[in-house]
Amino acid sequence: MLNAILRPLFRALLSLRYRITIVGLGGPLPKDERGMLFLPNHPALIDPVLVLTYLTARFPVRALAGKTRIDSPGVRWLAQRVNVRAIEDSPRHGSASKRQIAVVMRNVVRGLNQGEALVLYPAGRIYRTYLEDVRSNTAVEFLVRACPGIRIVLVRTHGLWGSSFGRASGQPPKLGAALGRGLIGLLKSGLFFGPRRRITIEFAEPTDFPRDAGRHEINRYLEAYYNEGAQLNTYVPYSLWERGGTRTLPEPDGEANAE
Repeated sequence: MLNAILRPLFRALLSLRYRITIVGLGGPLPKDERGMLFLPNHPALIDPVLVLTYLTARFPVRALAGKTRIDSPGVRWLAQRVNVRAIEDSPRHGSASKRQIAVVMRNVVRGLNQGEALVLYPAGRIYRTYLEDVRSNTAVEFLVRACPGIRIVLVRTHGLWGSSFGRASGQPPKLGAALGRGLIGLLKSGLFFGPRRRITIEFAEPTDFPRDAGRHEINRYLEAYYNEGAQLNTYVPYSLWERGGTRTLPEPDGEANAE
């Protein structure tokens, strides 16, 4: 009930800053008894909010997220709304972390094989350049092999590279600062008259996904899909009083923007 109230509220709030176009979330994606694995790209901190706000209106999805990513009161509360499965961000912290990861992944496999719908971000981190880089991550390969009957849905978000919620500046984003900057811009613009960032979110259930391939081929397939039509570093003013308009900025230095 609470989620049914929050969704239109979030859509209204998001529409103050974003002009969002949704592609492929209508009739082509009916739910059946099979599990569904939604695999989005991850250009910025805000895209999970955008994707889940629209996706949860159609599917009772869960999400898999690193513990440190949701370790703040506001984010943790939102994560509870979609029953996030929290997982250790890295097994480097000892055997206890490895055991926790193993337990969570067993529960994920069980849920998918029982018909659950899950959102998993293959890259596990936000963009460092305007292109998605899944690197050598193994999660998608593992789940495809452990759950051979699941449906795979790719989710591609374009338009967020350059947002203050991302790393196009060359620095890690600060959530509080990004929210504050957006709020100030909205107030200066009378809430409803500020510039909008154009966002497209596409959902596609591919028939040629390389289920039987190895990790490298699967990850390169995902990158090719995510990076098709990728947009460069785009700055969108935060208030109608800013000069310069929407414009393309230089890309960040790759080494400075690395982990």
